[in-house]
Amino acid sequence: MISLLTVVLSIVSDGFQLRGNIMRVLEEDIVRWTEEYSTNKHIDPLFMLAIAAQESGFKANAISKSGAMGLFQFMPITVKDISERFGYPFDPYSPEQATKAAKIYLTWLCNKILTTEVSTLMFYLRDSNITYPHDLVLVAYNWGYGNLSKYIESRIIIEGNKMIPRSGEVHVELPDETKNYICKVNSYYKLYVFINQ
Repeated sequence: MISLLTVVLSIVSDGFQLRGNIMRVLEEDIVRWTEEYSTNKHIDPLFMLAIAAQESGFKANAISKSGAMGLFQFMPITVKDISERFGYPFDPYSPEQATKAAKIYLTWLCNKILTTEVSTLMFYLRDSNITYPHDLVLVAYNWGYGNLSKYIESRIIIEGNKMIPRSGEVHVELPDETKNYICKVNSYYKLYVFINQ
């Protein structure tokens, strides 16, 4: 099952480097660590795999040009935030610790973003790049929660439980990098769901 996935990923991914059995073990480990580490919200292990595939190509020692580190490409400020806010100091280059940290961070993002009003929010955003509620979580993961908030505030006035679309104003647009990120993570996620049915 996973071997078919590695073949498909090698065809659809730019620069995706397969590493034989190491990749297979790491995929299985990410699923196991995600399931073992308990948070107050369920985070689909296949969603975690999709993020790791896009962020680092499953390379635990990956470093981006902007300084993001490890399997889930944490910026130094995010490492500090997770350590201080959630009491989980971790090594971003340790696959197990990074997976647990990513689950903690994604849980926080889901709790903040995936509220009962998310359907209404998506309706008023009217952005073709935002198809699924979890796309908003991906925007925050890639571009930052603060930037997601500015993006929403530029399009919608939120007063209590009411949402009013802003009209005639300049909207904050998603960067191309974030649009591509959403698309690629969702492609990986769909592949993982299909192969693991």
